[in-house]
Amino acid sequence: MTNLRAIRARRTAAAVILAASLAGATGCSAINEQATTKTYNPSDGVSASLHAPSSDVQMRNMLIVTNAKDKPGRLLGTLVNTGSSPVTVQFTVGSTKVAKPITVPAGAKNTVSLEDKGNEVEIASTPKTPGENVSVTATAGGKSAEFSAPVLDGTLEQYRAFIPGGYTPAPKETTAPSKSSGH
Repeated sequence: MTNLRAIRARRTAAAVILAASLAGATGCSAINEQATTKTYNPSDGVSASLHAPSSDVQMRNMLIVTNAKDKPGRLLGTLVNTGSSPVTVQFTVGSTKVAKPITVPAGAKNTVSLEDKGNEVEIASTPKTPGENVSVTATAGGKSAEFSAPVLDGTLEQYRAFIPGGYTPAPKETTAPSKSSGH
């Protein structure tokens, strides 16, 4: 009888230890936030919000493409107005106001893609080198939102068609010795 009680006690203790270790191994989300619940920018651009009277403009995947610093560039991204009234958004890149404002119709299903013909937001002179970030301010209805947009060149093929004047690849360095090196 004592033997039977000892065996049952050991089995019960083993079951409790096993259950506790399994719960500990699978319970990491109890103390850590799920990665899938975190907001992030899933592409190369950044997101920002502009809260103006009767409108709420979401700016998604915003970035600038250019061949080089001080060359023409173009602002890319998508604008969504979840408010009740259409809104006109004016962009300033660095300290230069962009000539063309963009009107975004009301309603979350009405998006404006800056990649589409007629929605081009061109920058006369890009103030930063590709690989850097530039300050962009979006203004509408007397309100403004500032964000830091990445400046990209045509290294990524999907952006080449949007570079004003076309993509110009950077000259490649050669490994051949020069005549002046004495080789």
